[in-house]
Amino acid sequence: MLVFKLLTFLVICLCKEWANGIKINVLTKDDYSLSVYYNYICDSFNNYARMNNLDIEMSIKTYNDESYDGGDVLDSIIAHKTDMYDMYIFDQRDSANYADSLLNIYPHLSKQIDMYDYRIISNINVDGKITGLPLFLNYDVLYSNESLLSKYGKKAPQTWDDLFETAIYILEEENARGNTNLIGYNGLFTDDSIGASSIYEFIYSFRYSYNDKFPGFSSSVAYDALSKLKSLKENISSDNIFQSNEGFTYDKLFSENKNILFAKSVNIGEIQGYIKTSIPGRYEGISGSYVNGKYIGIPNFISDTKISASIEVLKFLTTFEMQKDFAIKFKDSVYLPIQRIYDSMEVCEVIDCTLMRELQPIFIPLNINYNVFEKKLVSSTYEYLYGDAPISQALDRIDYYVVYEMNDPYLNSPDDNDFEFDPLGTKASEECQAEVKKSMTCIEKIFSEIEPKSEYLQGLNYETVCMPSNEKTTSENCKTIVKQGLDVVCKVFEEGDECKDFIADDNVVNLINSGKCQNSQDDIALLGELAALKSAYLMGCKKSDSGKLCPIGQYATTTAIDIAFNNFKTVEKLAEQEYDNNNSNDFEAALDLGNDILALFPLLKDIGDILVESCTDASCNKNIIAIDKIILATKSAYEKSQNVDLTKQYPKVFELYDTYLNKYRNKQCEMFNFSSDNSSGATALKKITYSLVSMIVAASVLLLL
Repeated sequence: MLVFKLLTFLVICLCKEWANGIKINVLTKDDYSLSVYYNYICDSFNNYARMNNLDIEMSIKTYNDESYDGGDVLDSIIAHKTDMYDMYIFDQRDSANYADSLLNIYPHLSKQIDMYDYRIISNINVDGKITGLPLFLNYDVLYSNESLLSKYGKKAPQTWDDLFETAIYILEEENARGNTNLIGYNGLFTDDSIGASSIYEFIYSFRYSYNDKFPGFSSSVAYDALSKLKSLKENISSDNIFQSNEGFTYDKLFSENKNILFAKSVNIGEIQGYIKTSIPGRYEGISGSYVNGKYIGIPNFISDTKISASIEVLKFLTTFEMQKDFAIKFKDSVYLPIQRIYDSMEVCEVIDCTLMRELQPIFIPLNINYNVFEKKLVSSTYEYLYGDAPISQALDRIDYYVVYEMNDPYLNSPDDNDFEFDPLGTKASEECQAEVKKSMTCIEKIFSEIEPKSEYLQGLNYETVCMPSNEKTTSENCKTIVKQGLDVVCKVFEEGDECKDFIADDNVVNLINSGKCQNSQDDIALLGELAALKSAYLMGCKKSDSGKLCPIGQYATTTAIDIAFNNFKTVEKLAEQEYDNNNSNDFEAALDLGNDILALFPLLKDIGDILVESCTDASCNKNIIAIDKIILATKSAYEKSQNVDLTKQYPKVFELYDTYLNKYRNKQCEMFNFSSDNSSGATALKKITYSLVSMIVAASVLLLL
């Protein structure tokens, strides 16, 4: 076809060809600024292949769309599934469009990918598949005028309030001295994709805590962000400056008179006279830097031989050593996906590793309709920013498109409620914070490491990977991800000393019983968080005498997942039920939920064996007792706060619970008799199951009531 004949004349080989073996042809769009990078990786791999006797040769070829008026060349090649090229280098924003035609790389490169920053990998996960890996990433930073800051005794801003107040002060002082041309802040809110990413980045920088996801356009966070943004424009900048493009910013940064105080820009390295820092945020420690760049992937329709050879190329490019060499050679001109690189003394001799570790990347969402969306994002936002439209009108229009046309959960606002999640307990009383101080070192570690890691290992979208309604996934996929997630989570708990006090016996029970964290809703929420995390650790991480997961943990991560997939409609129906959670019947509602869960229990044929094995194994028995102590401490705290006696209200439940838990407490395991042909045994099994499930479900919500 014509397009492929034209390509013969359009492509330019960027690497010297020397091998006679398998030729891996990589195709990418021509970008002069990246040619030095392409040459480096190409020559590096070919040298590596030669030294290690790999009969593979890599070459990178570029195309220019201006030479072909039939659309994007790479789009055409993928659409026709030609095998002319074995790897593609493409823009991050095209990941969703190409996902169905690219190989899922994770099964082949899991060890390398597990080293990557989870925030980066999450952005290229489409339908539970990782179809491309970052090759070159650039990022936004703030440049602050070093001379003017020093002149007035100011520092580079960490928050938007800092930037605003510093700019107001210096602008007034300089204006009084006759310097009326000084620009406070540039903005980069242009009428194109750069403007869209600036809006997206600014809202993300206004989130409340480090681990918060994008807050959504209908959220109060988005409202506050745009309100602050307009204040910046009207007080320290102007419409014309805010709308100016990157060329205007570069001219000001590199001009002799240095007449811009603060400038947001894509990273362009060190600039004389300016301090480079991360983008400010709502609070200190909160930031947001838009990251974009080139990714590399393998088409899934080429031969197995070419796929295997292409994987060898990716293995080399993703090694720690290759990435480190890349960091040293190109310094901080690129943002690397392996964060551990920025702990290397060798790397930090040539790179500002502090800045690289502080960056909090934000990517455009992977959605095939994003190009259309960003136009609506810009036009709606600018009706408020540069016009007279109410801020609510702008955000409502954006949110409408997100919900009804894009249907993108990543951009949707989380459900609003009166209680704001406070994982680090900053809103708890001083007495409570002092009481849990040792445990909070573990909580800080957990919420800085587990959330992004577990989110990634769940495929970055639980509903995609572990949702039976998705025809593209299976229970085996879900089980694999759950196992990987447990491994990562348990390491976070057990490696280092941060969680030593938290995972110690009876730590959470003692905190609950102390009564020092029951003075407010925020105190209670913090206790609930601690209890839930400790129970999760006991169930998912503590091992049996043989070093394996205890029976309940094994069952939950294997057979239970199969049951959920095989009986999805029942599970879905259960999940959609509503429960009457009023102030006087919260616990009863939780018990009703436990009762509904029993609808599935006839399927759990192995529950009797699980209970017996959990009892006879000393380590697993200890875990059950530890959870039992948390449940009883929670029950006691609830009774005190609500002035009720749950044992009197639910005598049968607690009688059964105590009866069977006493068997664990006293190690009377032989008294568990649940023979399948014994009707009384089956009845007993159902009763104890009801009691255990009801208590566990109820205990999980008691402290949050």
